[in-house]
Amino acid sequence: MPEYPSLQKQLNNFKTSFAHITLSLANKKYRKLLKVPKHIFKERISICKDCERYVEEHHRCEECGCFVGIKARVGVEGCPLKKWSALTEDEISRV
Repeated sequence: MPEYPSLQKQLNNFKTSFAHITLSLANKKYRKLLKVPKHIFKERISICKDCERYVEEHHRCEECGCFVGIKARVGVEGCPLKKWSALTEDEISRV
């Protein structure tokens, strides 16, 4: 049985993600990061699937409780284990 974070922790993680997305919508420069390019998404998913905290049955991360396919698409989000990070200023300018 997967051991996800407590519901309170998952809710806090969701609120943080929602804040990142909302701030991105408010900043024209970051708006395009709401969906990363396909090659970055595939790279992130591959990293997650190789991680010991990935639950394939649910497509979720035991560390943060996220649905990996959603979190990996958002440019302003990063892995809580630092296996992949939010896009940097330089990466933003190249997207």
